[in-house]
Amino acid sequence: MTLHIHGDWETRSTVDIKSAGADVYAEHPSTDIMTLSYALGDGPVRRWRPGQPLPEELFLELDMGAKFVGHNVYFELVIWKHIAVKRYGFPPLRADQCVDTMAIAYAHALPGALANVAKAIGLPVDKDDAGRRVMLKLCRPRGWTEDKRPVWYERADYSEMFAILDAYCDQDVIVERALEARLPALKASEQKLWELDFAINQRGVPIDIDSARSALGVIEEEARVLNAELRRITGGTAPTATSVQKFVAWLRDVKGLPCHSLAKADVRELLTLPDLPDDARRALEIRGHVGKTSTRKLVAMLRCTSEDGRARGLHQFHSANTGRWGGRRIQTQNMVRPDKNVDIEWCLDILKQEQPYAFAAIDLIYGSATTPLASCMRSMIAAKPGRRFITADFSNVEGRVLPWLAGEDWKLDMFASIDSGIGRDPYLVAASGIFNEEITDKEDPRRQAGKVSELALGFQGGAGAFATMADSLGVDVEAMLPPVWAVSTWDRKKDALRSWRARGRQRGDMSRAAWVAAELVKMPWRGKHPMTVQFWRDIEDAAIEAIANPGHITHAGQRIRFRKAGSFLFMQLPSGRCLAYAFPKLLWRPMPWKDARTGKQALKQVMTFFSRIDESKRAKIVKDPANGGKWARVATYGGELTENAVQATARDLLAEAMFRLEDRGYPLVMHVHDEGVSERPDGEGSLDEMCAIMSELPTWARGLPMNAAGWEGVRYRK
Repeated sequence: MTLHIHGDWETRSTVDIKSAGADVYAEHPSTDIMTLSYALGDGPVRRWRPGQPLPEELFLELDMGAKFVGHNVYFELVIWKHIAVKRYGFPPLRADQCVDTMAIAYAHALPGALANVAKAIGLPVDKDDAGRRVMLKLCRPRGWTEDKRPVWYERADYSEMFAILDAYCDQDVIVERALEARLPALKASEQKLWELDFAINQRGVPIDIDSARSALGVIEEEARVLNAELRRITGGTAPTATSVQKFVAWLRDVKGLPCHSLAKADVRELLTLPDLPDDARRALEIRGHVGKTSTRKLVAMLRCTSEDGRARGLHQFHSANTGRWGGRRIQTQNMVRPDKNVDIEWCLDILKQEQPYAFAAIDLIYGSATTPLASCMRSMIAAKPGRRFITADFSNVEGRVLPWLAGEDWKLDMFASIDSGIGRDPYLVAASGIFNEEITDKEDPRRQAGKVSELALGFQGGAGAFATMADSLGVDVEAMLPPVWAVSTWDRKKDALRSWRARGRQRGDMSRAAWVAAELVKMPWRGKHPMTVQFWRDIEDAAIEAIANPGHITHAGQRIRFRKAGSFLFMQLPSGRCLAYAFPKLLWRPMPWKDARTGKQALKQVMTFFSRIDESKRAKIVKDPANGGKWARVATYGGELTENAVQATARDLLAEAMFRLEDRGYPLVMHVHDEGVSERPDGEGSLDEMCAIMSELPTWARGLPMNAAGWEGVRYRK
């Protein structure tokens, strides 16, 4: 049996690791090791610190095949590489020698932080607040010299504090070891994927630092100009657009406006007031420009980019319970979509000019700097000289996986015909059905309504989901009512009106026109997708049956299986990988409609489980959150389980494609949703070849029509 060595560093630095990331932190000359705690298997915790003889027994075990286990072992690896090896003579440590208990926790849909996951699974861990306070104190300078050099707490002078730190580090090792013993290891294929993820993170994303720095200078100049104007407007009451309390006080007390916050929704509502004073309107417009969050990515880019011009550690393995990656710092998975009216090349060229000319030129053309520069954000990711990006992106992968799982064969045939060059755009097909008219022009604005229906309704979404998606894609749902009403049957019209009376008007966030229009799109969509609708029922029933009968395997369609084992419900995907739902339990919950037989509020038996919480899940909480509000029992339903299965399967397709691309000469520097991005020397590789590699199907996905498209270029785009 392979020996597992559990270990944990405690380090100090002048660098803020949260904003800079582990790599920039580890590379900085001020960063150093304070202590290393480690345990060989089930043995006692041992320690090493700089100045002591090297831990040869640790190196010997690693050389003989032992695995080094850490919680977020990415940090241990980069500290080992940049400090332990280069400064103290440790032998190199490879990713394939490591196991990450945080990745294991994430793969079981558990919290990531060590203390939180330990609590979640019931490990007997005492919260060491005192140890944490000491750690936070010792990891930063205690002062600075006149020539701005850090002054550190030294072990010889603060021995009691360092003893607390050592015990704190020891405890982390003990908890981490207990955590690994409690949870099943990653599948071998997932461990290999974690190792590939580490390699991709270490390659890093190339950043155009000069353009990013210049763009930040332009934004700072605009903020200076706009804040000066705001001070004039408010008589100095609001010194800056980010002085929220003073800004709100001026709007409320001086201008007499119903204002209690500067949240986006509140600002939008104020701007719609018919009698809004001109100076208040201008002040709110200034707030909108200066308060944009999209350009904060520029600061993140500059902070987390190493001296070689590459930003590392941007992908978080298995961040979502589906297995999809999360973004860190720059958040490449969540970048502003460029405004079509912005000439990005012109803006980037202007950024080469000195300040304040660059700001003046951009402001003259666009009336603002933040909007056009937000559109340039993706382009700040730029290949190094002599190289270019080749990218390949799955074509509508979730739209294909859903009918493949549900057995909606006509839709699979539609995608197959599209791939062969004879089929029609799926959003045009959907739009034609909505408006009962043959729509063939991709520029027809009604195509967006078809896109909304395909994206919003596939996971049991109703009128509310349709309206939310429509808003994000710029579709006016109310304006759709006349044309969809005209082509709807009387039965559907009556059902839509009943739905409004029963559920819609209770929401308070949709007009009757919008609700009815959305319902008149939803009903025929569901009628055209009977197997998908049935799959929602089947997957919910299968999950509930599995929870009620631990150890029993249940099926949803031909490709999804469930089984409850121990404290988890597992959903087995077509790839063989399993999604985990922690501490599943069946509960009866009130529904937003009445029981047709009794006339009372309907009750339904639903699946619940504990989950990491974000804002999208708060409405589904059925038990008070724990762990600081980020861990709670939530309810789910067939549509959401379907979404999990679809997104997880799409992720597995990407994972398999990543290995193929690596093996065939297209090493990835990043991946965004369903897109792989490789940085290749000019003249090497081709877009057609990369797309062909992406489009290959693993054996478990037989029968799934698959295609990929992409682009080549020096600057990243979408």
